[in-house]
Amino acid sequence: MSLFDDYLNAIEQLLRQLTLQHPRCTDLLTLQGRLKENIEDANRHGDTPELKAIRSKILSELNKLALETLNISFNDIVSNSRGILLNRAVMRNGIATQSNNFAQPLPTKHVTPVGESNENPITDLSHPAWQGVGAIATIVFGVITLIVTIVVALIQFKIIDINSLLQNLTR
Repeated sequence: MSLFDDYLNAIEQLLRQLTLQHPRCTDLLTLQGRLKENIEDANRHGDTPELKAIRSKILSELNKLALETLNISFNDIVSNSRGILLNRAVMRNGIATQSNNFAQPLPTKHVTPVGESNENPITDLSHPAWQGVGAIATIVFGVITLIVTIVVALIQFKIIDINSLLQNLTR
């Protein structure tokens, strides 16, 4: 089972939790369609940095929707659908544990506004402030990959002389 399958299964779980009568169900169905199209494009033509960036934005929107409607992040739903449950107390000590409890119901979290929690949002990776970090990292990695690919192509086609490039970098 691929990560893409996990995303689609998590959306199905989210749809079952919200039901079709929920006011945000239309938003969820729209995001589901966008994600399916993105995954189909990635499977058909190969996963590109652009597709990854778009998918990252969709996943960020799914995280926001899940937090607003069920007080749980979409990432937690994906993890739960795989049967991976992380013990937050152990995670805070730097050690992650995994459990294969596939039949457990979705955990619920009480989300408190920043400043009202005793937890430190800097070290608590489940804190909403960290939700967009993965998206940003994906975009940055995609941009770096694109730049390196362009430079390598310019060197291969002898548009850039590697010796002069190295000399300029060491000055």
